[in-house]
Order: sequence, then C-alpha cells, then structure tokens
Amino acid sequence: MRYFFQLSDGQVLTDDEGEVFDDLDAAKIEAARIAGEWLRDNADEFAQDGTLLVEVLDERRAVLATVAVEASAPTGMVH
Repeated sequence: MRYFFQLSDGQVLTDDEGEVFDDLDAAKIEAARIAGEWLRDNADEFAQDGTLLVEVLDERRAVLATVAVEASAPTGMVH
C-alpha cells in the first residue's frame, strides 16, 4: 500500500509522492526515521518551537498514525 507523510513543525509539509510499504507498522517506522532526521537537522528550531508531528496518511489522505515529539518544561519534582 502507498503511504504518505505529513510533517508539521509550525508549518505543514506534505508528501505528494508517497512510498509503498508492506504494512502500517513499516510506514510508522519510516515516520519515526523522518522525525529523527528532521530533529537532527533542525535542533535549534525544535528547541524554540518544541513540537514536531509526522503523520502517516493513506491514499485518501486520512491520518492513520502520528509520531509526535514534544519538548516541555518539567511540571513536578524530579526524584
């Protein structure tokens, strides 16, 4: 099946070509790789905005899964 990826970091970047994977799990692994590569290349931007989403979409562009990375300040005591 062909899956598409949409990256959101304050701006939305949509994959128009997609990629064929055996199943949704394989597409989710690719979404995690996309997130990791983006974080490696855009660490300064992420430190300012603190949110990254990579969504896995089907051919109808329905969201099937989301890889979300968020940086936030601690809310409680550290043990």
